[in-house]
Amino acid sequence: MKITMNLLPEKYVGLRRDYLSITILFVILVISLITHSIWGYLLKKERAIVTENYFMDKRKSEIQELERSITKEKQNINKFKAKLLEEAISQEELGKVADKIDFINEFLGEKSISWFEFFHELETMAPEELVIKNFEQLNQEQEPEFLMQAEAASHREVDHFWRNMEDSVNFINIQLLSENEVVDDTGRRYTAFDMKFKYSPIVEISLEPARVVKPTSTTQKFSIIGKNLLGQEKTIPRKWGRWELRSEDKEIGYLIEDTPGMFKAQQKGKGRLIVSSPDGKLSAVAEVEVEE
Repeated sequence: MKITMNLLPEKYVGLRRDYLSITILFVILVISLITHSIWGYLLKKERAIVTENYFMDKRKSEIQELERSITKEKQNINKFKAKLLEEAISQEELGKVADKIDFINEFLGEKSISWFEFFHELETMAPEELVIKNFEQLNQEQEPEFLMQAEAASHREVDHFWRNMEDSVNFINIQLLSENEVVDDTGRRYTAFDMKFKYSPIVEISLEPARVVKPTSTTQKFSIIGKNLLGQEKTIPRKWGRWELRSEDKEIGYLIEDTPGMFKAQQKGKGRLIVSSPDGKLSAVAEVEVEE
C-alpha cells in the first residue's frame, strides 16, 4: 500500500496554482493592451482617412464651383464682344475719333501755351445761351488758328461774343464766316454761325516810355506793349491794364482816373508806375521822376 502525504504547511499548499493564475492573468492583460492599442491605431487611421476624404471632396466641390464661375464669365465676355460688334462704329468714324484724341493730346501737351487759360477765357467770353458744337484746329503752329461752329439763341449773343473776342488781347484775326437763322423739327429757333480766329496769347508786357523825367504840372501818357510767343509786339489798350503809382517818400503826382495810363506830375520826387494784367500774372514798371 502506497501512501502520499503532503508535508508542506497549509499556507503553501495552493502556491503553485496561484502562480499559474497570475501568469495567465498577466498574459490576458498584455493581450488586451496590445489589442486596445491596435484598435485605437486603426480607429485613428480610419478617422484620418475620413477627414482627408472630406477635405478632398470639399476642394473638388470648390474647384467645380470655380470652373462654373469661369465658364459663366467667359459667356458674359463673349456676349459683350458680340454686342460691341453689333454696335461697332465704321472705320471712318473710328478714324475721326482717333484724330480728335490725337489733337487733344497734342493740344494739351503743348508746353508753351496754357490751354487751360485758353479754354477758360473762351468760356468766359461766351454768353450763357451760346453753345459750341464743334471745334477744330487748322494748323500746328505756335500761333494756332481755329474753326469754331456754334449755336446761339439769337444774333444778339453772336454779336456779344464777337465784341468780347475783339476786346481780348489774346485773340486775333477774328472772322465771322457765316451766320444763319435755323428752325429745328421742334420749332425751336436759334442762330448757327461759324467763326475763325487765331490764338496769340500775350506772355510779356512792358511800358513805353520805360523812364521819364517830368516837370511839375505836366502830364505823361504811357502805352502798354505786349509780346506774344513768337516775339511779336503789339500795343495793348490802356483800359486793359490795372494801373498803380508808387512814390518813394511823398506823393509826386497822380493818375488821371478818366484816362488810363495818364500821369500828372505835382511835386519833386521819384516813383514807379506799375501796370498789371487783369489776372495779375503779368506786370511792367516804368521809372518816374518829377523835377521843379
